[in-house]
Amino acid sequence: MGLGNNSVRLELINKLICLNCEVITLVHPSSYVSPTVKLGVGCCVLPMAIVNTDSVIKDGCIINCGAVVDHNCIVNEGVHICMNAVIKANNEIASLTKVEACCVVERG
Repeated sequence: MGLGNNSVRLELINKLICLNCEVITLVHPSSYVSPTVKLGVGCCVLPMAIVNTDSVIKDGCIINCGAVVDHNCIVNEGVHICMNAVIKANNEIASLTKVEACCVVERG
């Protein structure tokens, strides 16, 4: 779901799920999501984004244009990884975090 406010987006997704609505995840055809990735409901993976091997993207996340989530990362609920940001391997991003455009999150 493409709402910019992380907490509002996640709250709306949870309400829809409670109402037994189908909440879909959108993956742009020019993005790459490894077959081993676990992708939650209500996520948007936008053009040219990359989500690598064995990463977990939980419900309500936005992986914006050109962003990279490297292998073995956990992106918790409601996170927005902005344009061209890089999450290096083996990281965990806390729920509702916004990783700003072009930021690089080092291994933590």
